[in-house]
Amino acid sequence: MRRGAPAARRWAPALALAVSLGALAQPAEDQRAFLELIVNDAPQEATLVRLRGTDGIADALVAIQDLERAGLRGLRGAREQHEGREYVSLQSLSPEVQFKVDSQALALHVTARPELLQDTQLDLRALQRPADMVFRTDTSAFFN
Repeated sequence: MRRGAPAARRWAPALALAVSLGALAQPAEDQRAFLELIVNDAPQEATLVRLRGTDGIADALVAIQDLERAGLRGLRGAREQHEGREYVSLQSLSPEVQFKVDSQALALHVTARPELLQDTQLDLRALQRPADMVFRTDTSAFFN
C-alpha cells in the first residue's frame, strides 16, 4: 500500500491540470435574451437569442424559424438544437450576414445580402379607387 502513494502524488498535479484544462475547454453557458430582431433596418418581432462570448458578444444564435419569418431564406450556417428548436450561428453566416447587438435598445441588428431575402411583390392593380371619386373632363384656366 505504501508503494502506490508516491505514484499517486506524482500523477496528482497532472490529473488536476487535465481536469482544469477540460473545464476551460467547455463552452460557457449561453446568455439568453429576448431582443427585437431588425433585418436590414426593418423591425420584426422580438425573438429569443442565445448570446455567446467571454469578452463581449462573439456570436448570436437565432432560431431558423424566426429568421425565416423575418424574410431570410437559404441560410447555411452552423446549427445547434436547443429546447426542441433549431438555431443557427450568425457568426457562421459571415460574410453574407452581419450582426450587431444593441444592448441599450435590446435589439439584434442583422444585415443580410439581397440574395438571402425573400422576394416581395406589390400588385398595384388590386387597389380600388374610392367609391365617391369623380373623374372630370371639364377644362378650365385661370388668368391673373
